[in-house]
Amino acid sequence: MAIGGTLGTGLFSGSGEALRDGGPIGLILGHIVMGLIVYSMIAALGEMVIVFPVKDPLIEYPARFVDPALAFAFGWNYWYALWVFLYARCFINSSHCRYSFAITLTTEITAAGMMGTSFFPTGFRYIGFRRQYSCQPLSRQVVYKTATKIATVAGAILLGIVYISGGFPKQDRIGFRYWIDPGPFNQFDDIPGSQGRFLAFWSVLGHVAFSHQGTEIIVLAAIETENLRKKIPKAIQAVIYRISIFYVGSMTVAGLLVAHNYELLGAAGAGAAAFSPFIIAFRSINGDGVAVVVTLGSFIIISLIPALSSHLYAGSEVLFSLYSYENENGPLAPRCFSRRARNGALFVGIGITAVFGLLAYISTKGSLERANEVYEDFSRMSSISVLMTWWSILLTYIRFYHGVSKKVGIDRNMFVYKAPYQPWLSCFGFAMITLVVIFNGFEVFLRGEWSTSKFISAYISLLIFTLCFIWWKISQRTRFVKLDQMDFETGRSELNPLHGVVEEEKNVNSVGKSNNFLQWAREARKSGASGWWTVGTRSKTGPRKSQQATPPSQLDEIPLQTHDASSSTLRPPTDCPAHLRPL
Repeated sequence: MAIGGTLGTGLFSGSGEALRDGGPIGLILGHIVMGLIVYSMIAALGEMVIVFPVKDPLIEYPARFVDPALAFAFGWNYWYALWVFLYARCFINSSHCRYSFAITLTTEITAAGMMGTSFFPTGFRYIGFRRQYSCQPLSRQVVYKTATKIATVAGAILLGIVYISGGFPKQDRIGFRYWIDPGPFNQFDDIPGSQGRFLAFWSVLGHVAFSHQGTEIIVLAAIETENLRKKIPKAIQAVIYRISIFYVGSMTVAGLLVAHNYELLGAAGAGAAAFSPFIIAFRSINGDGVAVVVTLGSFIIISLIPALSSHLYAGSEVLFSLYSYENENGPLAPRCFSRRARNGALFVGIGITAVFGLLAYISTKGSLERANEVYEDFSRMSSISVLMTWWSILLTYIRFYHGVSKKVGIDRNMFVYKAPYQPWLSCFGFAMITLVVIFNGFEVFLRGEWSTSKFISAYISLLIFTLCFIWWKISQRTRFVKLDQMDFETGRSELNPLHGVVEEEKNVNSVGKSNNFLQWAREARKSGASGWWTVGTRSKTGPRKSQQATPPSQLDEIPLQTHDASSSTLRPPTDCPAHLRPL
């Protein structure tokens, strides 16, 4: 669900704008840096979730390890980030549809408008109010569509490589032509030297954050799965592969397809779809852009469903978590968000989150130039709000890390999963997010570049987060949680890593992999009758003998030994490890 919700139109639509501002190398570096930030966040969050798989982790952790006011601000900011991202995602999908049909099939403009304003809202309602009613059908459909989505993205990358290599008829080999002229970096606002190149790279970070949004949704889904101690580390590894292959790989191809100074990148009235270098390049394959309809149209329809499903799911869960969080001053959200359907779906939260997404289709009826401005503003707002979400998670983990180090009797080395390179990796992500959030709107302060809409979109998310924190802090008089006051007992996992049970489990697993003792124990249980077990042991010189074994209630006392009735002595099974044999 996390891959399906984040790998979508934002990867391709936002890439053109980022390529225009930063150049190909700036675009690649931006995704690498943002990928490190995302990895630091998801690794830290995964460690906390495995140790404390509580009901509402994204609300519980900030309140337990930092301040209840941070939990209030975090929860509402996260929901705000989800619906703004939902709005931007619906907007760019509708704009893609209208642009593609209007450019490629001029006689079908009316049909394009009908598809943009009728088909997608109908599908939106279907997704939001039917498929969300059942978690199992939703998960199966998301898995199927995500697999198709990954195949589509991989196909686009391969098609781009063929295009760069000159594999299409009547087309020259491009290679690294655009990295030589106009160059690998863009000079931001025509500022010369390294200063202009650095500002170009810095401007890319806000764009690429929009593409990575939704990675944290994996935690909400993992809480409802079985054996999350094994699944979460695998999911974190999947995030690394997704960043390295899909994001860095696709952006490398995008930087080779189109020059960063191409006039259609960011051109007024060109349409939101023109912000994708893949579309710009593929339009020239079959003349009148038939490839655009085939590749882009199918990709949009495929990518829309898992993306909207995951964000509607997360939005409803966040609203319910705000209500259900046990707080001495009452819930953090109205009671209506706890209402469920017969099968457990949070239909009120789904409906409230979905309503804001439907507003996106109203905005596409205006001019394309205005549509581009709206998309840029909402994508920036969404990027900053999700960065504030990651900032809160990393701050919570840093406090958690120092609390564990100060707590007597807790050894972090006994955790099932430890986030690597801590606390330095989390400190790096925390510092980078702080700098990006503060200086993301630096271009409006340059001489002659002031824009009220850009200033508001750059800092309104930070303002909302700060006001929520201050209001709850003052009204409820919450206190900052000290290291010695942190609660490390409530909600801990059943196999508690804080008390060493997991370490014993690791030892048992390692022994089981090196011999057949566990198989012997299973056979012993299967062969039992009337509460007693009959264990068969095989001697080296004779046939299998049937002997009476220890009853189940006493098995833990003598776990590795059987009773030989003939000799009245205890002897281990033949395949028992030497270091476990009795003296």
